[in-house]
Amino acid sequence: MVTINNHTYTVPSKVGTKVSSALYAAASQKASTTVFNSLAMASKAQILALKPEQVPFLGPQQVAKLSQSDMSSFSVSQIASFTTSQIASFSSTHVAALNLLDLRALTKAQIQAISPAALSGLDRNVIPSLGAEFIKLFTPAQVGGLQGVQLAVFTKAQLAVLDGPQIGAISPDALTALSTSQFAALDPKLIAQFKPAQFAGRSGAAFDAIRSLTGAQIAALTTQDIAKWTPSQVAVLSASQFQNLTAPQIAGLSNYQIAGLSLENLQAMSSSQIQAISPSALWGLSTATIPSLGAGFVAQLTTGQAGALLGSQLAAFTSSQLNAFDPSQIASISSEAIASLSDAQFAAIDPVRIGYLNNVQMRSLTQGELGALTAAQLAVLSPTQIAALDGTQIGYMTPTTLNGLQSGLERAAGRRYLSSRTLRF
Repeated sequence: MVTINNHTYTVPSKVGTKVSSALYAAASQKASTTVFNSLAMASKAQILALKPEQVPFLGPQQVAKLSQSDMSSFSVSQIASFTTSQIASFSSTHVAALNLLDLRALTKAQIQAISPAALSGLDRNVIPSLGAEFIKLFTPAQVGGLQGVQLAVFTKAQLAVLDGPQIGAISPDALTALSTSQFAALDPKLIAQFKPAQFAGRSGAAFDAIRSLTGAQIAALTTQDIAKWTPSQVAVLSASQFQNLTAPQIAGLSNYQIAGLSLENLQAMSSSQIQAISPSALWGLSTATIPSLGAGFVAQLTTGQAGALLGSQLAAFTSSQLNAFDPSQIASISSEAIASLSDAQFAAIDPVRIGYLNNVQMRSLTQGELGALTAAQLAVLSPTQIAALDGTQIGYMTPTTLNGLQSGLERAAGRRYLSSRTLRF
């Protein structure tokens, strides 16, 4: 017999003491604060002898005092009887004592009651056997509490069930422990959930999750999935990976994502891929990259894309690129972009293509561009094009330029723009 706070209990044969039936009855019925206080005074041996129905009456302080060895001594049914509030007070030491059967006996509410700090004590040797469904129940905060050594032993099936918030919660330190094959197991649709801060210190391996994507995985991504990627994430795609992107996927890319594409990827694009880039997304092409794209890239542009080119972009075109434009492309280029061409660029345009300029574009020509017109270019200007020039533009022309235009001006009744002084060569 043992007496605690004037209450008498029988001594068990297993551990030396056992709570009396009176205490058990009072505890199970939650009827006596006095009895609860008596339980609070019980020894560890008495606590370990508690029946599952009595475990919920242990106070936070009692739970906190339990050692790893004490926790290991609990039966599965006792572990399963801990309340969520009790489990919330578990330390990493307590969690480290839980074996596979203990953990599998926990409910969703109990699992999610484990604090992120306590979860860091989860035995890495047990993790692979827990299965994917157990991991799926972790809250993002709990995932954020996992250590690298724990994440490193996750199976592909366990990694595959992580959702966006869980992936976004992985700590940078833990992320460094993931192997390339583990990254490959992640749902490619959730890659956008990774935050730049998570890759701190990962050097060249920072985007293994993207680099490891297969062609089939890339092709399976929706337009919405791709649209969520950051420019830096798009940038790590290899040329062979990028070639797996479908036209609809590319159509969903923003100008910021296009800006993140490597020259290798841009040069590897097929005609259908190039033409799938939305006109507004094409603004992402940098002036530093454009000259290296070559004439072939320019020749594939749609009229809508050509019309969307910014003046600064057109000003970066090489003469071969400018001369790769066809009549419909040239006609679609904005007058503002035409006016941005340097005198040297304008003079280098094939005379045939000068003949494709429409009236609006002709009226946008600058003094320098008009002065740069070569004899061959002047010769192809139609009466309509010449007639489109206004008086100010005619006034810009040098005698040499006017001589080249003279016959055309006469055909276009252009004399109304020329003063007698202007025609005195």
